[in-house]
Amino acid sequence: MLIINNSKANTDRTCIFPRWISIFCFILSALFFLYVSIPPLQCFFGEIIINIAESFVKRPLTHEVWHSRFLKWSTCICCTAFIFAYITGTINENKLTETKKNIYKWSAFIFFSIFTFLTVLKHEPWGDEIQAWQLAKEYSIPRLLYEMRYEGHFLPWYLVLMPFAKLGFPLITLNLISWFITALSALYFLLKSPFSLCSKITLLFTNGFLYWYPAVSRCYVLILPLLFLLASIYKERNSKPLIFGILLALLANTHAYIEGFVGIVSLVFLINDVIIPWKNYSSAEKKSHILSLVIMASGVIFAAVQVLPGLFIEDKNTFAEFEVNIRELINFLDSSNIRPKLWPVFIVLFTAFLIYLFVKDKKTFLIFFISIAYMCIFAVFLYGTWIANRALLWFFVMIFVLWIAELSIKIKSIVLLIFSLFLISPGLNKFDFENNFSVQTVLEKYIKDNYTPDIPVFIHTTNTTAAIGYSLQDKYSVYHMETLLPVKVYSYSSRYNFHKDLELSQYINNIKNSGLVTTSYFLILVNPSFAGWNENFERQFNELGKPEEEIISRYFDRFIFEKFLLYKVKI
Repeated sequence: MLIINNSKANTDRTCIFPRWISIFCFILSALFFLYVSIPPLQCFFGEIIINIAESFVKRPLTHEVWHSRFLKWSTCICCTAFIFAYITGTINENKLTETKKNIYKWSAFIFFSIFTFLTVLKHEPWGDEIQAWQLAKEYSIPRLLYEMRYEGHFLPWYLVLMPFAKLGFPLITLNLISWFITALSALYFLLKSPFSLCSKITLLFTNGFLYWYPAVSRCYVLILPLLFLLASIYKERNSKPLIFGILLALLANTHAYIEGFVGIVSLVFLINDVIIPWKNYSSAEKKSHILSLVIMASGVIFAAVQVLPGLFIEDKNTFAEFEVNIRELINFLDSSNIRPKLWPVFIVLFTAFLIYLFVKDKKTFLIFFISIAYMCIFAVFLYGTWIANRALLWFFVMIFVLWIAELSIKIKSIVLLIFSLFLISPGLNKFDFENNFSVQTVLEKYIKDNYTPDIPVFIHTTNTTAAIGYSLQDKYSVYHMETLLPVKVYSYSSRYNFHKDLELSQYINNIKNSGLVTTSYFLILVNPSFAGWNENFERQFNELGKPEEEIISRYFDRFIFEKFLLYKVKI
């Protein structure tokens, strides 16, 4: 038998681009990416380009105009350059040794880790982030377990935070935990996933990896490592059924949006890997598969026990109301930071991918379709997608599906690249470098700069005003306006959250008669942007006169995110 080795010839034949083209395109992409992301570089980098352009055109250019144009088009240039880097780099990738590939991977990971770490240091936690930290700090595990019915989240995230919160670590630890989990997930993905090198690196610079999960600390970050671990052992699930079951049980206790995914993956496992081949298993294999199913079921039941009571109890969270909002389907795109002009293109490509996956791998298609359909139903009827940490879960389920699908590495990598490019939004990091994500620090500074510590602060109780109260307690006495108790923790239960129906004048009289105020005036902090604010509240607070200070934060310059009013009330 004559064996001819054509691998070298084939590799050389495909290398139609010099390596420097790929490197140049990648560097160009990186420069424009940094230009959008880091404000100090905008002036430096922009001035260099404008000066070079002036030397070519032989006339002066209006620098402000061209800076504005660079900002407008830099993301487009970044993505276009990266596409060329990908095309040329993929063609040449077969020539790279494993050592060189690892150098690229570790270089990308180090850059990614440093960049996201700097973003975390600039990020300012807001009410929902601080709420989890404060609950972990103040509550015992049994009390936390009970509180989950109002939070709508699950216990594991609070258990991760609990040791650090109870030991008195600073608040930034909360965001550093998210950064650390995201960084580990990114490294695992780079080293273990079955995609091309360029596709792997591209994924690191999507908005989920680069901003939302490392910087904005929420329970959703736990989904990343669990999904990647699950994908990496999926084809070995029959030889490692217990690990498979444990990962699914843990995943069921991350967030309600992922329950559809857990359910369909468990069902496919039950039918394809337990019922159909049951007769072929040994006694030990039967026991391990049954135990795996028991673990999965236990995880789902434990998750249900935590949150389902919140739908039926009298003092339920007001967010746990069934209502129909079809707009939430579009919010998956909007909250994922996909530009509206690209929505038609995205929908066409997403539909094409669904059809292609159905034709090529029906079992994997079923997992993807049911998972996404569940998220859509949940969003439309119960709990919307407005925060990107939640909306982006469709993308991470897609990564899992591509990871396990019976498709070629080339096809997997191209699909991952295409959908990753929709999610490249370095402007998010830029916004956090330049602005306060919340108004926490600004409001704290204003109070501390203008009022002495003997002035008591009373909050009109919401989770966001309570978050401000926690941080002021090192210098000020902060109380709930409704109960006159010190601010420690906020509960979404109507039994514990103090939203009583007294008139504002009655609250003020109670404060004056409480003996808590020894000065000539006190402060009331209000958040009129919270969901329960109504015309009655607004009328009563307007009667107090003009507030001492009004502080507003905007959600990436799109809409009012938080609004606080600080009133000075004389005795």
